[in-house]
Amino acid sequence: MTQALRHRAGVPAEELLPSAYLTDGACLFAIVAVFGRRGRERLVTVENCLTLELIGMSLRELEHAGLELVRPAPTSPTLERQGPG
Repeated sequence: MTQALRHRAGVPAEELLPSAYLTDGACLFAIVAVFGRRGRERLVTVENCLTLELIGMSLRELEHAGLELVRPAPTSPTLERQGPG
């Protein structure tokens, strides 16, 4: 496991979907696969987006990894009115 995955936090299990992204504030990780049934039996494979290292872990390990889901920033009403370009 990389140094970036050794901190503590939680990610809701229902939001662990392939193509979602996680961060510890320093590194970006992509969820590439989720295996198993709901609950702690799930296994998750994440990819470090910088090194391309694949890391497999249980949901319990992921809960202690200090990662948060990356969520899109809210759009500004001003930018929506201006349109592209």
